[in-house]
Amino acid sequence: MKNFYIITNKAKDPDYSFTHEVMNYLKSLGMNCACQDASEDLTYTKYRYTNADLIPQDVECVIV
Repeated sequence: MKNFYIITNKAKDPDYSFTHEVMNYLKSLGMNCACQDASEDLTYTKYRYTNADLIPQDVECVIV
């Protein structure tokens, strides 16, 4: 696995500090890593926490 995507629990990591720590660790190992946008507004969408349409197609592992 080389391509990761992190879905952050905004209630537990509101400033994304732990998310960035995990991302930096994965990148230090040569992995590709992205996360949901902190400002992503899901109001008036069919999603409650993460817009699945925004997860890149090449992601091999999602970390929640």
